[in-house]
Formats: sequence, structure tokens, C-alpha cells
Amino acid sequence: KQWYQRRVRGYKGAKIQLLDLPGIIEGAKDGKGRGRQVIAVARTCKLIFIVLDVLKPLGDKAIIEKELEGFGIRLNKSPPNITFRKKEKGGINLTQVVPQSELDLDSVKQILGEYRISNAD
Repeated sequence: KQWYQRRVRGYKGAKIQLLDLPGIIEGAKDGKGRGRQVIAVARTCKLIFIVLDVLKPLGDKAIIEKELEGFGIRLNKSPPNITFRKKEKGGINLTQVVPQSELDLDSVKQILGEYRISNAD
């Protein structure tokens, strides 16, 4: 049995999938409760609509946003602008416009290596 509810609706010829996920609790990104399962399903969504109880403080919203961002879901942010240019030789050069917390040269080499790209800027 699914622990979340899935509905598919049609709107102007497009199929829209609606998911009703149970509450995300503090520590979900670390595996507390069904946190990883809930967030994994949320990652498949193009739009996340958060509904809060009006009687509870906005702290719940901050917790939900923190848990989703901890799992790599970027709320209200545009995707990162990452580009590369293939070149004939010279290896891989990484130029960072802003300091990166998780992306380093070794990670870039590993990702490009999966696509068999060994020379790029």
C-alpha cells in the first residue's frame, strides 16, 4: 500500500500528477521517520506546493524548506548556471565565479569522466 496519495488530472490536454505527501518532520533529510522516502518522491515534482496549518507558527515552513534543501531540492531558486566547453587537449580546468561548498575539481572530473570528456574548460 502506498503511504502517499497520487492523483492524475487533466488540464487543457496536459496530464498533471498531484501528490499528497505526509508531513515532513525535522530530521527527515537524515532519515528520521519516512523522511528519505517522502523527499525522494518530492524530488520527482516540478512544482512543490506547501500547505501549512494556519494555527501553527511559520517555523514549520522553515523546517520543511530546510529539510528539502538538505536533500538537494532548491526551492524558489533557479537552476545553477554551469557550462563547459570541450577542447582538444589540456585536461579539465575549473573556473568558479562564486565559492563552491560542494563542487570541487575532483567532482567535476568524475562527472565529466562519466560522459568520456577528459579535456574541457
